[in-house]
Amino acid sequence: MPLLLLDRSLSVEPSPTPAAVYVCEAVALVGPAPTTLLLARRTAGTEAVALWWIRLRAERMTHHLHPALARPVWAWLADSDEQRSARAIIGRGQPYTLRIHDGEAEHLLTVKTAGRSALALDPSPDLQVTT
Repeated sequence: MPLLLLDRSLSVEPSPTPAAVYVCEAVALVGPAPTTLLLARRTAGTEAVALWWIRLRAERMTHHLHPALARPVWAWLADSDEQRSARAIIGRGQPYTLRIHDGEAEHLLTVKTAGRSALALDPSPDLQVTT
């Protein structure tokens, strides 16, 4: 499986709070009255690591998606302007969510500052990848 590395040319001013801890979560919403399933969670010490985690999870998901459903995710992964914007949002301590639809479930890849969980997300996405 090819590894997708974070583009090192993406630079944003450092976070105003260098001691910030970010919580990264992968959540699936399944069913007509969605059941929320926590798929993965980790912490990251920097916005760069948090963005790397979202990119890695998104890239791994594309291997399980129909090509038509994977296309928008690949486009997001290749969009360096979006990566810069995401890193800036995360660095300011604001939540960032990438939503991926697989036809049966909706997957939310989210970064929040410590103390805020994707399980308590407002349903409006920061970014939505759809076909």
